[in-house]
Amino acid sequence: MRNIGSYYYYDPVHCRNGGFDAALEFSDGYDIFEVKYYSQAMTLNEIHHEAQQVAAIKEPNVRHLGFIAVSYTHLTLP
Repeated sequence: MRNIGSYYYYDPVHCRNGGFDAALEFSDGYDIFEVKYYSQAMTLNEIHHEAQQVAAIKEPNVRHLGFIAVSYTHLTLP
């Protein structure tokens, strides 16, 4: 792993921009993670929608997509 942090991109050719909450940079691409703070678990449709958006991105080379989701209904604090 070469770097870790958030990643923002701008694709002027396709008029797209966006960012990833957490990105791990490797020599052959990125592993990216989207962080979701929902009051319920993510649905399969939401996961597929996010994956389709990532698949449409030409740069950077995304090796893996992951989700970090916290459902507040299941969170117990001391």
